[in-house]
Amino acid sequence: MTPLAGGLAGAILLLPGIALAHSPIPGIGGFYNGLLHPLLVPAHLLALVALGLWLGQQALPGIQGALLSFSLLLLAGLVLALFAPPGGGVRTSLLLGCALGVGVLVAAAWPLPRSATAAVAGVVALLVGLDSAPEAAGTRARLIVLAGVGVGVHLLLLNVVALTSYAQKPWLKVGVRVLGSWSAASALMVLALALRR
Repeated sequence: MTPLAGGLAGAILLLPGIALAHSPIPGIGGFYNGLLHPLLVPAHLLALVALGLWLGQQALPGIQGALLSFSLLLLAGLVLALFAPPGGGVRTSLLLGCALGVGVLVAAAWPLPRSATAAVAGVVALLVGLDSAPEAAGTRARLIVLAGVGVGVHLLLLNVVALTSYAQKPWLKVGVRVLGSWSAASALMVLALALRR
């Protein structure tokens, strides 16, 4: 690399840009931005993966109530997010705390009673929904983004639950527990960074 090219690259890297918490990806449309939203926001990804691992560790009849609770409270959270301003440090911190707690439950392979499982799933869903307030202007544009968020969140959670429920061999169960501990550790690090600011 020539000195001129290196200097130009350095100058470009020093240019400030606008940083948005839930910034859309230009050119793909509101629905697809919403669909990708749970994959691009670390707190959402950690909480949903940890919850999916934990629900997947349990027997299917025992999690039907939790999945229903998740869907209903996610819908409630998304409706509330329609009128909420974007961002929310407190909601994100609470969501990271949930990811930490659920990650510990996965690592310990500790199922709770059905009602408590449904409550945990509902709290995570409500916080994800509330923390998904889009930056789009106009009610119609916000509705499209939030519809994509609802679909994306369900796809992510249900895929993790399905993959985890197939991990029945002893070494795969250990791998799921390791993933749970990594989720908890990652949530703790992101929470520490968020609270440090």
